[in-house]
Amino acid sequence: MIPRFFRIGIDAVGMVKKNIKIYALLSVTLILTFSSMGIFVFFTDSYYFLKNKDYIKVSPNVSVIEYYDGSNENVTNFCSQLRKMKDTNSCTTMEVVLQDDANQIIEGDIYVKADIHAVYGQKLWAYYYNNDSGVFDVNRMQTLQGEKSIRVRQGEVVISKYLYDIIISNQKPEEDGFYYVNVPYGYKMDRCYKKLRIVDVVEDSLKQPVYIENEKTVGEFDFFVSMDDFDGMNTDTVRKRMVVVSPKNVQVLEQASKLGLDFSTPMYDKLQAFQDLRNMIFIKAAIIIAILLLLGINLYSCFSNALNERKFEIGVKRAIGASKMNIIFQFFVEGMIVMIVDLLISIAVVVVALTSVKLFYLWHFNERWSIIVYGHSVLIYLICCVFMSVFFSTMFSYMTTRVEIVKQLKGE
Repeated sequence: MIPRFFRIGIDAVGMVKKNIKIYALLSVTLILTFSSMGIFVFFTDSYYFLKNKDYIKVSPNVSVIEYYDGSNENVTNFCSQLRKMKDTNSCTTMEVVLQDDANQIIEGDIYVKADIHAVYGQKLWAYYYNNDSGVFDVNRMQTLQGEKSIRVRQGEVVISKYLYDIIISNQKPEEDGFYYVNVPYGYKMDRCYKKLRIVDVVEDSLKQPVYIENEKTVGEFDFFVSMDDFDGMNTDTVRKRMVVVSPKNVQVLEQASKLGLDFSTPMYDKLQAFQDLRNMIFIKAAIIIAILLLLGINLYSCFSNALNERKFEIGVKRAIGASKMNIIFQFFVEGMIVMIVDLLISIAVVVVALTSVKLFYLWHFNERWSIIVYGHSVLIYLICCVFMSVFFSTMFSYMTTRVEIVKQLKGE
């Protein structure tokens, strides 16, 4: 039994080659169908990712509580509630803005703009910043050596890697073996500098910390210092920020709201992004079903035309003793061969099309366009392709049983 069906399969391959012109029109329709469906499915994945990437990668467990010194009593109550929550961490910093742009210093050939984060209680756990797209984000602190327990004491500073590389290329370590950086403060008339020892280095929060501004090369870097170093300094009043990371973020926000504290969190944006993803899946499925219905009619017509060219051949085979089952199996295999080959060509077309879009974005907009493929899209695409292949191959083989043998042999 198996060798016979295997032989029929070999014959089917030969018949596909022999009738390649008949299957050409069918293949064009199939390639256009599979390609358009694949480009639509996977392009929408990439578009969704680019639209929401800044929210997707941010943890929903993060929130930032902002307050002035006048809110200390409420903050104390809030902190006591946090201590009762399991696996909850927090770190309070203040973004220091020094008077008269005094936080801009010169290091080498780069005009350094220091974003100074003053740390309360020495422990630096995480900090708030806006990423390259201007979207809220929180960075879990970690040194280049992987150390996550970072402490900043009075007289010490933790800086970003890019700035550290600039400093060590323009300075020599002092007698104690450490490098130092002068942090400015005060008005222009009586500007002073506080010499701080560099004790640790972290990754830059921005992907591109160096840029051109007013024909100057500017570097925007993070400085993490102890709040004790700013006692008596002339700085602008800035709100304090407490970064909270907790799996019970909803409860954290409820407590902050009850105490009248201002808060922000990426949790809601992230939830909205995932809601958009769920909506996109349903919309995508509905559009693909519509595409299948419209193109299914065209495929039926193409298979019918292919069968009309083969009716005499079917009549001859039946007349010399070929059973219905043998003919059905042969045409089913032929249909599957054509469908599989066209599917592989379509996948190649999809890859070329998406790569072309990526190169166009890079060339025309100077922007990196990521090709993202989600598992649900691959599943939807494969289900549709397998269904179409099996369904139309089965229909193609079944249509052979409707051929009138005597009529075909008579040439009517």
